[in-house]
Amino acid sequence: MSDALAAAAHLRTRPNVDPARIGVLGFSWGASAALRTSSAGYRRGVPGGGFRAAAAYDPLCMSGRGDLPRDAQERSTNLLPDIEVPTLILMGADDVDTPSVAQNCSIAVGVARRAGQPVAIELYPGAGHVFDMGPSRPPQAAAKAMNDLLAFFSRHLGKGGGA
Repeated sequence: MSDALAAAAHLRTRPNVDPARIGVLGFSWGASAALRTSSAGYRRGVPGGGFRAAAAYDPLCMSGRGDLPRDAQERSTNLLPDIEVPTLILMGADDVDTPSVAQNCSIAVGVARRAGQPVAIELYPGAGHVFDMGPSRPPQAAAKAMNDLLAFFSRHLGKGGGA
């Protein structure tokens, strides 16, 4: 995740990049890192403040395992309570990569939204983990997710979705 934030800082130094239009997109484990980049705590001290928007396909938002020690649960929580940039989670409603991952993520987003955090989730029925690629992907879910992603980045980074 520190590599991603360093990349954002580097992009801000480029003359051909608008520093106000840099977003991040992650998939699966990379999606979990993308969620963390939305956190004020992780963005603190990053030149330019990190990304202006974050999108995450199929992240692990929080640990769904009550049998883990508390510190292990905290380390596997990626949707943190101090989100400060617009964040979109795109997830197959039938994702079972981790038990109840889609349901747990949906609950965590609900809590964050009630606390005023700028986060949203889109769940795609009939879609599982990594539903956006591969030969068995549900085409309607993958197409809708792509449209949702492009609309999100266009809304938060400007026309064309940013750099």
